[in-house]
Amino acid sequence: MGFRRFLPAFSLFAFLLSAGPVQDDEAEFDAKVRQLIVQLKDRNLGIRKNAEEALFHLGPRALPLLRIDEAKMTSGELKTRLGGIIKRIERFQRKAIAAGATLMVSLTVKDRLITDVLAELQKQTSVSIEQKGIPADSVTSLDAKGLSLWEAVDQICATHGKLMWDVTEKGIFIRREAYVRPFMATSSGYLLLMRPFLKYPPGQGTGDREYLKGDAYIAGPPGAVGVTQYLVYEALADDKGTNLLMTRAGLSLKSPIGEYRFLSEPDPTRLVFRSLYESLDACPARSATKVKTVKGTATFQAVLELNRGVDIRGASLKKGGREQGFGLTVELETFDTTGGRLRIDMSVTETRLKDRREQKVFYPQTRGKLVLRDAEGKEIAAEVEQVGRSTPGAAPEGEQPSQETTRFRVEAALKGATLNIIEFWEPIAVETITIPFDFKDVPIKKSK
Repeated sequence: MGFRRFLPAFSLFAFLLSAGPVQDDEAEFDAKVRQLIVQLKDRNLGIRKNAEEALFHLGPRALPLLRIDEAKMTSGELKTRLGGIIKRIERFQRKAIAAGATLMVSLTVKDRLITDVLAELQKQTSVSIEQKGIPADSVTSLDAKGLSLWEAVDQICATHGKLMWDVTEKGIFIRREAYVRPFMATSSGYLLLMRPFLKYPPGQGTGDREYLKGDAYIAGPPGAVGVTQYLVYEALADDKGTNLLMTRAGLSLKSPIGEYRFLSEPDPTRLVFRSLYESLDACPARSATKVKTVKGTATFQAVLELNRGVDIRGASLKKGGREQGFGLTVELETFDTTGGRLRIDMSVTETRLKDRREQKVFYPQTRGKLVLRDAEGKEIAAEVEQVGRSTPGAAPEGEQPSQETTRFRVEAALKGATLNIIEFWEPIAVETITIPFDFKDVPIKKSK
């Protein structure tokens, strides 16, 4: 899969800051948008072009009005022109989210209530910030120009001294306790958060050796859709001098590159919060209590653009229907529409494993988006569930399989509609975020 990259996060952050004067009241803003839409019909080419650019630079805030007006228009040049502006803004919005620019903040305050400052940060980023642990009269000062949300919150807690913060998929939580700087690193609006390493008792293939696993997470903007997230260690040594990249426990590690995984839906109300995949087989010293040196890079890829690949339609929409292309083979093993409800068991065979090995891909990837459409082209909402583990194909002795099959169950309420096509979409462009890290004395805890 060939991915393209786009504008750096700084440019997108600048675009968001210039995307419409937030201080305008709604009535003034609406009037400005509609005046510019009228100018799109002007006979003067220069006025039309200036109106297009002005609408574009109003940014995402203008999208609701633009969509409403575009939907009311009959086919014609104005509808086409307005539709193009909407697509440009949506594309920049996707880039801004994927690049992390939506979690970059700009706020300068002096001696303001911490609760008020955090409320403003929440408003700027759409990230929930739980404030129950904050004394009502506590104040702070902040000069955040181009800081990430994470850095701003950490600065507030560190300055106070008796507030600590953490993050989950639900948002940021602040509790009243002595501040200790987290093991954190940032890039644009993304956060790498490393928790204590976990020590496990002997497992399959390790004999009597204990083994160590990292417990690291990446957090990013609401609305981002991840393709993959992983980290690579450059240096890893415990406090007894053990080089953990060279001292293996002997774990039996299965390659995660074959299983076909569907992308999550973008959720503008929830953070991206994912555990980071690592390929680590490390045996620490028995008396080790810390990983003294932890250095490496975390990587997150977010979807920018999708492209339709395989689809199944018409006479193939039946039990035994089969299509292949773009490295996939899809087969409908069952197909039932009785009672107005669609039920399909399908297999998806991924045939690109050899290419990924040659590209030295070692991490899991979410690859596709499944879309069902009716005869009018409208999307039919569906629930998709993986059934069991994926199964590798046959391979000659001494060689690794070149394909792997994953099965899914698809269900949908047809509500009088007729299924016309099943589409498989895959990412063709991603934003790649890399976060270098260099931590000292990360604790080791026993796994539960």
